[in-house]
Amino acid sequence: MQVATLKIELELQEIQLQQLEVRRTRLQQQKQKLKHVLRRTASENQRLRFLQEQKARQLEQTQQELQALRESYRALQVLQEISSTLTQNPSHERAETESSGSSD
Repeated sequence: MQVATLKIELELQEIQLQQLEVRRTRLQQQKQKLKHVLRRTASENQRLRFLQEQKARQLEQTQQELQALRESYRALQVLQEISSTLTQNPSHERAETESSGSSD
């Protein structure tokens, strides 16, 4: 009777061992899948960081160009005001020319 009981226990332990091996194999497969996902995610994150830095540089350049355009526009407005003033007051310009000519 003891031999039969021991055989049954041994068979149960073999079944448990096989189940543990199957579980271990599944866990290893999951581990490999997770490693792959992690590598892919790390690669994607690196690509996104590069794009983010590139966009930040482009934004900075665009802001600098916009500032330069604003300054040019302001200068153009000043020149237009001067031109408008000179066209509205041509006699003032002639008087200045005549007064500078008479001082010679």
